[in-house]
Formats: sequence, structure tokens, C-alpha cells
Amino acid sequence: MDVYKLGRYIKGVSFVLSDNGYAIILSVIFLAFSAILAWHHEMWQDEMQAWLIARDSSSLIQLLKNLKYEGHPGLWHLCLYVLKFITRSPIIMQVFHLMIAGATVYTFSRFSPFTKLQKALFAFGYLSFYEYAIICRNYAIGVFLLFLFCALFPKWRERPLLAGFILLLLAHTSVHALIVTISIGLALVLNCLLIRRENLTTEKRREVKRGTYYLNRAKIGIGFSLILLGSITSAILMKPPPDSGFAVGWKTDFALDYLLNVIRVIPNAFFPIPQFTFHFWGSNLLDRLPASSVVKLVLSGLILIFAILLLRRSLTALLTYLSGTIGLLAFFYTKYFGSIRHHGFLFMLFIASVWISCSSDAKPLSGSLSRFSLLIERHMGKVLTAILVAQLVGGVAAASMDYMYPFSQGRTTARFIRERKMDDMVMVGDASSEASTVVGYSGKKECYYPEGHRFGSFVKWDKEWAKRSSSEDTLQEARRLADLNKQDILILLNYPLEADAISRYSLREIARFEKAIYGSEEYYLYCQPKGN
Repeated sequence: MDVYKLGRYIKGVSFVLSDNGYAIILSVIFLAFSAILAWHHEMWQDEMQAWLIARDSSSLIQLLKNLKYEGHPGLWHLCLYVLKFITRSPIIMQVFHLMIAGATVYTFSRFSPFTKLQKALFAFGYLSFYEYAIICRNYAIGVFLLFLFCALFPKWRERPLLAGFILLLLAHTSVHALIVTISIGLALVLNCLLIRRENLTTEKRREVKRGTYYLNRAKIGIGFSLILLGSITSAILMKPPPDSGFAVGWKTDFALDYLLNVIRVIPNAFFPIPQFTFHFWGSNLLDRLPASSVVKLVLSGLILIFAILLLRRSLTALLTYLSGTIGLLAFFYTKYFGSIRHHGFLFMLFIASVWISCSSDAKPLSGSLSRFSLLIERHMGKVLTAILVAQLVGGVAAASMDYMYPFSQGRTTARFIRERKMDDMVMVGDASSEASTVVGYSGKKECYYPEGHRFGSFVKWDKEWAKRSSSEDTLQEARRLADLNKQDILILLNYPLEADAISRYSLREIARFEKAIYGSEEYYLYCQPKGN
């Protein structure tokens, strides 16, 4: 090997071992596996709902109006609104979502203070690899912006406008990200109070331009204004209208059992290992343990103690974690209990807090708890690695099941409708039957929803939806439309009809699409013959 080739080889090895090279390689591997899995993943109603809202909003004003019932701010939907001008296929949403997930993995592996092993385990853990990569929702962009802020944190006082803008965007991704944004904002206020102005000698003061100090203070003030603006506007956009029918009201009474159930979601977020069953999604292996409620409650306490002792060196990181965790748990208790995609923010907040603690106002330990804190710090790497290994198991299990079996039968049903030339037929499907998934995949403009007696593509979560039509209501509406329009009507349900109902309405069963991981999206097609 000549000197030139040897030099190139050494340079290549150095690139691979560098932080940037490692981040690039890990991100490419992550995207390769994610793309394969996403290609096999069938999107479900909540994924398709956001796409249909963006697809069928004729203007930005209408987009905001259509978002009134969603309970989310509009950054994700705004991105989809732009993408629809490229193509009307929802596949582009999956591509864009994977780009966000890949950017998250790169940011984490390039700038976070964790080991290379921990970065790889994190990338392929359940939350990063499956919940916030394969399933297309607005939560992934929130995690990306959170990590982007963490990467900027060491220099946030030098670039407060950028930091404020990132947090403004973060607040507009989800209500959970809004809670995290507020916790970070409070921590940054504390951070400013902890950092005193450097003592400059008289001679040094003369060298500093008088306006520089005040200019920087003004920029920091504008940065905080951006955070406040993002938080307020996000809350305004998420305010439900008077006729909202989803997650109505607040739980303000105290119920100990319910509170304990909320606290028990903490280990679900740290150990998101689904049960090894066909309908794995939304389950947790911890629930199969003997006395699982007690075990999860103990784990919750240990996790909180571990985090507090680990972060107590940095008041900024500790305040971020405690205020954010309390805020998230309070939301789960008072408004909406949520699922693993929501609970996952408890773990992402922990990761962000540890990241911040490694580059902030760390103070020497003192007091009776110092020995425990030092012990936690000494073994933090091992504990975190064990948690990430558990998440890797969850990620591989979920990805394997999603690869082998259909997550939803919506895509297959839509393909069947197109191939049988039935996509021009009027389709009736009650909103609780997840008919909008088939609408999105089939490219149909609309479906008739008996709730509210209206046509539409996405579901409107208002009080009419909350009434939930029965199968009898759906069949009566299908017959009425068949008589009115003098044409056959396609009926889409996620449950089979009894023989008696088929006979009474002279229906013809067309096809069944069963065995989906998400059991609510197994579909049954019927035809209501046209009226005489």
C-alpha cells in the first residue's frame, strides 16, 4: 500500500470514528431500515386524518378552521399542506416523516453527550424507531425540535433569537411539546438569574462597546418573547370550540386510584416493550408481571428519585425535568390520559434534561445526598444503557410485527375498491369505523358519515360525532341515499353485519379484510342496491 492510499485509509477511519462521521453513518443505517419498514406499514386513521385535513383545506384559513376539533396546534398540518402541492398521495407524508426522524437521529448522535453505544440503542429503540418514525404523527417533529434546542443550549445566550424561534415552533407541534416548552422557558429564566455579568476591569470595560451588553440583553428579551408568543398562540389554537365532542371538560376532582394510574405511565415511557401478541400496539410487557400495578408504582418512584439525584448538580436541568414531568402528568390526569405516543414525552424530556445538565450550570455537590448523587452519576451510564437496551427490544419487536403483518387493512381495502372500479361509488361509513383511512388511501374525495348526515373526508370530532351512529342508523342512511340517487351504495364497516341485517336491507356482501394489528381497522364491504 503506497503512502497516498495509506493516507486515504487513515483519513477514512478517522472520519468513521469522528462524531460527525458516526452520526452520518448511524443516520443512514437508521433511514435504510426505517424506509423498508415504512414501506410495509399501513397507515391508520389518526395518521390519515392529518393528511386529509391538509389535502382538503383550500386555504390556510380553512386549514386553521378544520383544526379546531383536533386538539393540536398546526405546525405538522402546515407542513402537510405544503406537501400536498407536490402530490396528492399520502405516501409523501411518510417520506417527510422519515426525513424528520432521520434528522432527529443525526442531531442526537452528533451533538448529545451520550456514548456511541447509547446513541445507537436510542436510534433503534421503540420510541425513536417505531412510534416517532414509522407512525406518522405530529409528535416526531416535536422531538426533533426539542433535540435541536438541546444541541443549541450551550450557546443559547449567544443566539437567543434562534433558541426562542426553535421553542416557538416546538410549542406548535403538540400540547405535550407545549408543556415541555413552558418547562424549558422557566428553566431558562432560572439560568439567566444564575449567570451573573462578568466582572470586568475598568480598562477592559473601555474596550467593550457600551451598546454591546444592552444589545445582548435585548436579544435575550426578544428570545423570551418568542417563547411566550409561541406558548400563547399554541394554547389559543388548541382551545376547543363549544361544540367539540372529543376529550370534553377537565377532571378536577381528586381520585387517588386514577392519580396512581397516571403515575404508573412513567415506566411505560422508560420501558416501552409491547406484549408479544398480535395486537401488540398500545400494550406493555410490564402489565403481564405479577402485581404489575405495584411494580410499576415502585418503578415510577425509583425513576423519579434517580432523575432528581442525577440532575441536582444543574438547577436548569432539574427544573426542566421536574416542571415538565409534573406538567405532563397533570395533563394526563386532568384532560386526556393518552397512549404511549403521548407518554413517550416523559422519556424524551428526561433525555433532554440529562443532555442540558451536561452543558449547563453544574455546581459542586454538598449535603447529605451528595454521596447518593455521586453514586448515581458514576453508574448513570450503565443504568441508561440498560433502559435503552429494553427500548431496543421493544423497537425490534414492534418493527418485526409491523413488517410481518398488516397494521391496518385500510390500504388493502382501498386497493380492492380501485381495482374493482368502485372508487366512483358513493361510500357510507360511520366515523367510528375508521372509514377515513380508506378514503385517504383510495384517493376518494369524500365519504358519507351518518353522524351529522354529512359528506366529508376527515372526521369532524364535534358533538354530532360523539353521538356515534349505530349500525342500524348507518344502514338506514345507505338505503336512503340509494333510493335518492338511484344508484348502488358502498357500505364500509369495521365489523361484520348479522345475517338478519343483511337480509332486511337486501345487502350484498362484497369482501372482508381481516387480521390487522390495529383491530379497529379490519374492514367489511357491503353493497346497498339502488332504489327502484
